[in-house]
Amino acid sequence: MRKSRRSLLSALLVIVMLIGNCMVVSAAPQTMPDGTVFDAEYYAQNNPDVVAALGTDANVLYQHYVNFGRAEGRLPYAGATPAVAPGARLLDRSTIQFSAHFASLPDSDDGVLYVYELAVFEDGVPAGRTPITSLPMTADPVVTFPYTAARLYEKFAFVTMKGGVPTIAGNPQFITNPEVLADKNVSKSAAFYGLQGPTHEYQFNNYPMQGSANNGYPIAYLAKTIALLNNSGNPTITHPLGRSGYAGDPHPVDEQFNVFMFNAADQAGVNALTSEVSWLAKNGSADVFIIGNEVNVRKWNYIQWQNGVSWDYFVDQYADAFRVMYNAIKSQNAGAEVLICLDQCWDRNRAADKYNYIDGKDFCDTFNAIISAGGNIDWGIAMHPHPVPLTSAKFWEAGSYERAQVNGDKMISFENLGVMVNYLSQPQFLAPNGSRRYMIASEVGLVNTQGDTVQGAAIAAAYESARRNGLSQIIFLGDNHGPGLDYTMANQAAAVYNSFGTPQEATYMEWAKSVIGISDWSEILR
Repeated sequence: MRKSRRSLLSALLVIVMLIGNCMVVSAAPQTMPDGTVFDAEYYAQNNPDVVAALGTDANVLYQHYVNFGRAEGRLPYAGATPAVAPGARLLDRSTIQFSAHFASLPDSDDGVLYVYELAVFEDGVPAGRTPITSLPMTADPVVTFPYTAARLYEKFAFVTMKGGVPTIAGNPQFITNPEVLADKNVSKSAAFYGLQGPTHEYQFNNYPMQGSANNGYPIAYLAKTIALLNNSGNPTITHPLGRSGYAGDPHPVDEQFNVFMFNAADQAGVNALTSEVSWLAKNGSADVFIIGNEVNVRKWNYIQWQNGVSWDYFVDQYADAFRVMYNAIKSQNAGAEVLICLDQCWDRNRAADKYNYIDGKDFCDTFNAIISAGGNIDWGIAMHPHPVPLTSAKFWEAGSYERAQVNGDKMISFENLGVMVNYLSQPQFLAPNGSRRYMIASEVGLVNTQGDTVQGAAIAAAYESARRNGLSQIIFLGDNHGPGLDYTMANQAAAVYNSFGTPQEATYMEWAKSVIGISDWSEILR
């Protein structure tokens, strides 16, 4: 189950932490543990945009150079020659450039580096596979070779022969700029706030994938933002460990929700996923794509918990599917956003539920390490910062248990949304251009069961939290989801919602603060 890959990712995280703890500011170039020569003072002086965003801490500046600056052609010290950033990139629509940096030369029988292409699900060189090309051993190899459609969803590895056995050197890399291939560059403007619903009048729709061209779905009426879901209608796009349902699973989830893990574990699954998703990105009207629902929860992304399955394996399989779907989408629409989706369980560490969900914080750590190791891409995040519990909108009078969950940052609601946003704004989580990732609140449910006054005040608070934390969208639930979960807005709640973006908004926001009993939003929001 990819033990070598998991160990490598763990080591990568440790190295990042060690570098961050040991570096000090210096006016002279220093040779870093990975062999890179870096001058923090020079880097700060010559990159004011980086300093404006991240400050002058030498640790942070070095991480920016390693993760972003090298790829952007920034110099690490005076007189340095711009480096070719490690990774796989499209130079144009017909040429791939693949490069690496080895702190020490890999062991080799013949002094040659071979370049192989591997499927997303392959962790070693299959017997009989022939290399794409080769070159003499060097610490900074750079090669180019032709782009083909299949290679958009493959990864590339430098390989040496050791004892006659092909051995991968470093991390295999995927193409990280598929947008070079896109004929479309669309990101439609939309209101900061919106509702989830079934038609184009709403800002958010669910899209159940079937693996066929348009799935019978009226794509002309898709909203700006859609969640791609797998309801197992086509077993090809369902992960092999999800196809037989619950049979034989020693740790089944409580309910069967008919939502399953996407399949990038074999070539048929990759082909089916990318065919439908690329078609949808090219022909549909959506430009924000959420891959799955609450992907840190197994019941929404079912996979059998047996045969060595672990949360590392679960996240790894999701990351593979995300990678190929990301490349399929971005190769059609360069302006699209592609997001993971998390529920509100952030850092609970509940042993009793360990087979049902992984904390969002742990999911992000593992997912980000996997994606970074294979080539950083511009993934984003869709959050579900519901109140705790879901059945009460009167969050300012929550019980002691619920209050402890939010105050202790174990769960994320709109009250402490900034905790998640700040965590994901750390240098190691930044997008390839060094900016904070695209973030939305794609589902916020505030019930009306305590009256439209309570619901209206809570809607105002959630809206204000998303705005002050710099999210790009907030999507509210607005219909009845069953007993105790009626989110329908009427009377004062509807008036509050309808005031957003109008001259009346300020009046309703002041009213909401008076209902909650505060004079400033900072008293309850962080």
